[in-house]
Amino acid sequence: MSTKSFLPSHIKKLYHATYVAYKESIISEGLKTGKASNWDGMESCGVIYLADDVDVAGSFAECADLVNEDVLESGICVFEVDVDAIDKSILQADPNIVFDGSEDIYSFIYTKDIPSSVLRLVVENY
Repeated sequence: MSTKSFLPSHIKKLYHATYVAYKESIISEGLKTGKASNWDGMESCGVIYLADDVDVAGSFAECADLVNEDVLESGICVFEVDVDAIDKSILQADPNIVFDGSEDIYSFIYTKDIPSSVLRLVVENY
């Protein structure tokens, strides 16, 4: 399946929201696959979720239901990923969202680790 169907050519950056409690480890180690899900009933676990917009990414972190209260209270931060720095052939549409074909896909899963060298912290306190 072609990545063009998932990622419109105008998208140059993707975003991953997480919690400030994890910020330093992400800055030093990058985003890692294999982590536990933050939501009940997720179809794909252990992958990295990316969105095409800072606010979409932030909203996903805001509504997570399996996050420890201390972690949640640490705040939300958002990292930017340069699309050209990742393997677009493994980028897939988020299987937890039903895209009806009339809208652009805005949420994606990525099945490899993303090194810290291609990440940029863009929002420190969402």
